Amino acid sequence: MSATPPDVSWPVLADVIADVRRAGADVVADALERAVTSGSTSGEILASLGQVLRTHQTLRARLLPMAQAQWDAVLAEVHSAYPGSAVRDWLAALVAKFR
Repeated sequence: MSATPPDVSWPVLADVIADVRRAGADVVADALERAVTSGSTSGEILASLGQVLRTHQTLRARLLPMAQAQWDAVLAEVHSAYPGSAVRDWLAALVAKFR
């Protein structure tokens, strides 16, 4: 991917991307970078980031504690922009607990 963490203008997200790479999940890091570089509006960017973070939620546990908090901060931005996504994520987590 051409965008590296310093090229991402959102420092918290850049730190998440760097730690995702450290955890060996380059494909996920590339998807996060693509979400930022391919979106033309903030809504598209946040929606794409939210999709990647939700899809790879289990990866969060492999990150350093600081990066986990930053992951949560990015997801909080997504939930702020799309309040309904917080409810959907909560329901999905609840269903996953009972599987």
